[in-house]
Amino acid sequence: MKRHIINMIIITVFIFLNGAVALLWTAERQLDKAKKLESNYRFKKAKEKYQSTLRLNPFNAQYFAQSAEFSLRASRQHKEKEIWLKEAEELFQRACKLNPEHAEYRYMLGEVCLELGKREEALDDFKLALEKDPYNFRNNYLIAYNLLKVWRSLSEAEKSFAKDRLGFILSSGENYKNNIYPTIIYFAKDFKLAQQVTPRSLKAHEQLYSLIEENNLWQYRRAQQNMVDFYREKEDFKAFSQHRKEERELLQWLRFKKSLGDELDWVGTSRNGNVYEDGEMYWSGTMHKVLDIPAHRSIIIIRAKGESAADIWPYMVVELDGEEIGETFVDKPEWREYHFKINSSGGLKVLSVTFANDGGDSNQDTDRNLYIGEAKATPYGIWWND
Repeated sequence: MKRHIINMIIITVFIFLNGAVALLWTAERQLDKAKKLESNYRFKKAKEKYQSTLRLNPFNAQYFAQSAEFSLRASRQHKEKEIWLKEAEELFQRACKLNPEHAEYRYMLGEVCLELGKREEALDDFKLALEKDPYNFRNNYLIAYNLLKVWRSLSEAEKSFAKDRLGFILSSGENYKNNIYPTIIYFAKDFKLAQQVTPRSLKAHEQLYSLIEENNLWQYRRAQQNMVDFYREKEDFKAFSQHRKEERELLQWLRFKKSLGDELDWVGTSRNGNVYEDGEMYWSGTMHKVLDIPAHRSIIIIRAKGESAADIWPYMVVELDGEEIGETFVDKPEWREYHFKINSSGGLKVLSVTFANDGGDSNQDTDRNLYIGEAKATPYGIWWND
């Protein structure tokens, strides 16, 4: 009798296990069909298959998460966006209940809440995701990216949380700077934010400066140059001081030569060591010229023309005795005058012009060049407008 009962139990367990395996196999088949239907944009049929998968295996957190991700993707394809988003929210909530330690599910729930306009709930979910896995690079990056998209609506505390994520990303992965910085500029429209989250090192701030060069964001050049100079002086004071000394000595030498009556035209070399001739700047670098400047208010007038490449014109930075007095694109192929206001003690001063963005376009066989002609200083007269 006992043996008969044991056999019955074994048979029952075997049948149950076979049935469970069959259900799991069927659920996987339904999931595969759902994905194929979705890839063919048959969203209604795909939804039915995803739901069938959940009915066959209602205890699998991954199935709920995959179904939720489908609803999130569908929300970006359909007019009934909010309906799909609410479905995604419910499914991610179920996935989180089934697997409360899964940081990715919690992050995705936060993303859906953010799209639904539930900012506080989204922040709570983002924070929970990071509590589960604080060093998850992907989650940190995506949380920061999504918060940047709603930057202007964030509270100061929420912005502080986002800044921490941005700082973590930039400290951990240099390759992400090309994604993070443009996103900050595009959504937050705040270059100071980019500077604030940049790691406090010369290397990091030089990378931010290079991004300005690469992306033609010259309106931020001066602010970032100040940061680069600050960290350069801080990290290598001796080399920084020597560089500044050499710059001063060059300016003094040029003024001395002029005082002896030498008629110096534009002189200077490119960053790669090529000597400029006749004001033709084919490479990035700096040229100098000594002018006799009137005392007090006056106008520096520089004749220049440019050649563009990749639809970007040469960018000219102008200094007088080492102090910046202006910067501009030289956006005409014909000679024209560029004016820069100054208020000077007068006398012999060194005018410096830097060509900042040499480059070319091999597809169009074009090269970006800057040409500098006559330069002079004139009393402000009618030129000065307060």
